[in-house]
Amino acid sequence: MKVVRQALTTAMATIALGAALTVGGGAAASATTEACPGSPNHDANGEGYGLVVGVHSLRTGPSVECSAKNNLPSGTKVWLWCYVTNSSHHTWWWVREADQANSGWMYEGNMTVYEYDDNGNGHWDARHC
Repeated sequence: MKVVRQALTTAMATIALGAALTVGGGAAASATTEACPGSPNHDANGEGYGLVVGVHSLRTGPSVECSAKNNLPSGTKVWLWCYVTNSSHHTWWWVREADQANSGWMYEGNMTVYEYDDNGNGHWDARHC
């Protein structure tokens, strides 16, 4: 059964992102590194998918300030791998376009997110990057 995802708990995601974006010795990462970290570390596909609403680009990082690439038309299906909550408290997903090799960051507000229990364990496992 597909269920439209209502919202993610952002407090833990924000804390985890802050920890992930620090550089040795506790110094904050540069603005460019923080805003556009590129591909996240991930071991496997996440669960769920999104359908793009409107025409939107994949980005090189989880921010509108990161470079745009691969415009995706409305209705494009993307597979969700993992998510982060950026410093503006917006949720961004690392996604891969279905049936394509195109991957990048997509703002959650640019798509309808669907829960999907891909591994059959009885619940949706949204992965944090």
